[in-house]
Amino acid sequence: MPSGRSPANTPLIPRRVLFAGADRSVVRISPDGRRIAFLAPIDGVLNLWVADVRDPTRARPLTRVTDRDLGPWIVWLHNNRHVVFFREQGGDENWQAHRADVSTADILALSPGPGVKAYIQQTSRHFPDELLIAHNQRDPRFSDIFRVNVVTGDTMLLETNDRFGFIFTDPQFRIRYGVRQTDDGDTEYLQRGADGEWELFTRIDLADAMSTRAIEFSDDGTELYWLDSRGRDTAAVDLVTRQFDTISPETAISDAFRTISERGYRHLPVVSDGALVGIVTMRDLMRQARIQPADRYAGEVPKGLEGLAVAETEIGDVRGQQGFFHYRQYSGVDLAEKRSFEDVWHLMFEGELPTAAQAKAFREETVPLRGIPAAVKPLLPGIATLGKNFVPLQAAKAAYSLVCNELGFKTWLEIERSELRDQALRTVAIFPTLVTALYRLNQGLEPVEPNLELSHAANYLYMLTGEVPSPERARAVEQYLMLTIDHGLNASTFSARVITSTGADLGSAIAGALGALSGPLHGGAPSLALKMLAEIGTRENADPWLRERVLAGQRLMGFGHRVYKTDDPRSTMLRGVAERLDGERVEFAKFIEKRAVEILEELKPGRALYPNVEFYAGIVMNMIGMPDTLFTPTFACSRMVGWTAHILEQAADNRLIRPSGHYIGPEPPAPVPDAEAS
Repeated sequence: MPSGRSPANTPLIPRRVLFAGADRSVVRISPDGRRIAFLAPIDGVLNLWVADVRDPTRARPLTRVTDRDLGPWIVWLHNNRHVVFFREQGGDENWQAHRADVSTADILALSPGPGVKAYIQQTSRHFPDELLIAHNQRDPRFSDIFRVNVVTGDTMLLETNDRFGFIFTDPQFRIRYGVRQTDDGDTEYLQRGADGEWELFTRIDLADAMSTRAIEFSDDGTELYWLDSRGRDTAAVDLVTRQFDTISPETAISDAFRTISERGYRHLPVVSDGALVGIVTMRDLMRQARIQPADRYAGEVPKGLEGLAVAETEIGDVRGQQGFFHYRQYSGVDLAEKRSFEDVWHLMFEGELPTAAQAKAFREETVPLRGIPAAVKPLLPGIATLGKNFVPLQAAKAAYSLVCNELGFKTWLEIERSELRDQALRTVAIFPTLVTALYRLNQGLEPVEPNLELSHAANYLYMLTGEVPSPERARAVEQYLMLTIDHGLNASTFSARVITSTGADLGSAIAGALGALSGPLHGGAPSLALKMLAEIGTRENADPWLRERVLAGQRLMGFGHRVYKTDDPRSTMLRGVAERLDGERVEFAKFIEKRAVEILEELKPGRALYPNVEFYAGIVMNMIGMPDTLFTPTFACSRMVGWTAHILEQAADNRLIRPSGHYIGPEPPAPVPDAEAS
C-alpha cells in the first residue's frame, strides 16, 4: 500500500480481473499444425471455436450453446477434421462426448445422454477417424470401453469392465492394463495372460501410490513409460519393455510374421514351457522366409507393395503419418535449412556430415567431374534435335547412356567398390551438365561449360542461362535440390535397387530410375501443378474450378501423396522459399492451397489430402526462371544423389530381388484343346 494512503482509499483490483474467464482457453492445435481449437464465450457461455493458425483473428464458432459452459476438454482427431468436446446438463458433471466437424460445423453425440459420464480413453494416428470412449451407462461404478467412428457415429463395444477403476489402452487400440484398489489401499496393475484371464503385473504400496503409475505406451505399443518412486527418494520415469505376445519354437514363420506386422512389434519373445528361450525380430523372419515356398505369402502382399518393407537401408526413411523424412539420422528439412547440397551429398555417400576439411576435399574431388567427355560432345546436337518433340528427360537419359559407354561402366560385380563410387560421383556431377547442354542446343544456343568456382546448385543455373545467379536464386534451387535428394523406397529408387540387384552396371540402374521418374504419378507433376494454377487464374474462379474437378473424380495435381497423410514437409518449406522470393505472387498459390484443402475435406471426407512437394516446387522453379520442361529433369538432378547412394548400398550387401506374383487366373493345368481344322 502506498505510503500515506489509508486502506479505505486504496483502489481495489476489479473482481472481473481475478475471477472472470479468459478470452480464450483450452487451446489445442490440430495434429497437422494447420488449425487451433479453443473455448471462448458467446454471450457469456463458453463455446467451441476453430481458427487457422495463420490467422487466429478470423476464428469461427463451431457450437452455440446458451445454457452452460462446455467442459474444459478439447481433443483433435488425427484426421484433422473433427474435434471432440463435452457437455453436461444442470451441473450434474455427467459429461457427454460430442464431435464437431470443423469444415461443416456438424455436431454428433458420441456417448449416451443424461446421467452417463463419458471420457476419452484413447486417440491414435493409426485410426484417424476413430477413438476409444469410456462411459458408465451399463454400471455407474465402472466404465466400459467403446470404439467409436467419429464420421458415422458407429460404436462397437471393446471391453466390458466390471472390476477396474481405470483401464489402460495403447495406440493400437488394444486393452493392456486394468488398475484397481485393494482393500488395504494398495494399487494393483493387472494384464491379460495368453488364456485371456487377468493376471497380476505389479502391486504398488499405498505410500508410493501417488507417485508410481503408468504414463503411456509408445506409438507401436511395445514400450511403456512408467513413473516409479519405489525404492527412491524421488520419482523417475522408467521404460518398460515387457512383451504381452509370445510365440513358441513351433510357430510357423507366416504366423509369426503376421503377429509382428499387425501388432507393430519390433521383436517377439520365443517361450517354451513358460521359459524364455530366445527373441525373434522382423529381420530374422525375413531371412527365414527366403527359403520358404513363395506361394505361402504371395496372397498377403498388398497392391503396390504399400506398407511392405522390402529392404533394409541406412540411407533414410519417410514417416508419413508424422509428416517427417530424414537422410541418415538427420531431418531432411533441417539439413536444407542449415547445410549445403554438397554437405548432404557427402552425408549420403559417406554416412556423415563433413568437417570443413572433408568438405573442401569432397569439392575438389567432385567439381572436375562436371565436364562432358570429348567423344560425347559432338553427339549431343543430334540428340537435342532428334524427332518432332524434344523431351528433355529422355534426351538426357540417352546422352547419359553414351557417357556410360564412353567411360566404360561395367557390371559392378567385376569392379572394386572404389570404382563404383567413382562412377556414382561422376553421375551426380555430370547429369546437370547434360540437361542444360541439351536444352540450350534445342533452343539454338551453345552449351555453357561448367563454372568450377560455383557450387553445384549455382552452377546448374549458370549452365542454363550463362549468367551467375543471384545468391537468392542459387539458394532457392539448392534448397529444392536438397529436399528431393531421397525419399524412401519410392518407385524410381526401388527400380534402381532392383536393377542393381541383377549385377547390372550403374548406368543401367540409373536409366531405369529415370524411366520410373518420368511418370506423372511419380516425378512428372510440378509443371502440371503450375498449369492448374494458371487455368484457375483468379480467386473468384477457384471454388467452381476446384469443385468441378473434385466432383468429377479428377486429381488435383500437386495434392495428395502415397505416404504422407498430413502436410508434406517439403511443400511446407518450399512455401517459405517461394515467399522469400516473391511474397506477393505466392499469395494466390496459398489461397488456392487453402481452398483446395477445404473443398477436399468437404467433398471427400475422411481423405487427408494436402499439398505435396510438387505444388510449391513448380512455383519456386517458375520464380527462378526455370523452364517448365526442365522441372522433372531438375528433380532428377537432385535424386541422382539418392539413387546412387542406394545403388552403392545394394551392391555392398546384395541379393537378387526376385519376388513372386500371386496367380489368380483359371486353375492350371487345363487340357489344351486340339487345333480346329482350317
